[in-house]
Amino acid sequence: MLKNLFISLFLFSFIGIACEERDDGMPPPDDGQPPLEDPQAQEPGGMEQEPGLGQEMDADVADDELEEFATVILKAERDQIDPQMDPEGFTEVIEDSELDTDRFEEINFAVQQDPELQQELQQLFAELQEDIY
Repeated sequence: MLKNLFISLFLFSFIGIACEERDDGMPPPDDGQPPLEDPQAQEPGGMEQEPGLGQEMDADVADDELEEFATVILKAERDQIDPQMDPEGFTEVIEDSELDTDRFEEINFAVQQDPELQQELQQLFAELQEDIY
């Protein structure tokens, strides 16, 4: 039960970090992608939203990706890396894995939306915990 609470808090704190604006006065880095359109500027009747804005994302999460996701979380927990206190350290753990930060966020969102994925993740935590600790 305590492990489930920690995992939930961990995932939600990562989302908070991923969504925070920079407070150093610098503009966000240019990632080469065009800016998102203003949802208010959509044509009437257009109900499209970007994934993560209340719309359930149809993200297929492969078994190996979910395992890598679980591994990242367990390694960060093992190394006592709090995503809120050490976002750079947490990003390093992600980048040391086979996932990039964007895919990690997509999987994180998918897990929050899908109870079956949550259950699979819990099983992976139990299986991987011995190997990582």
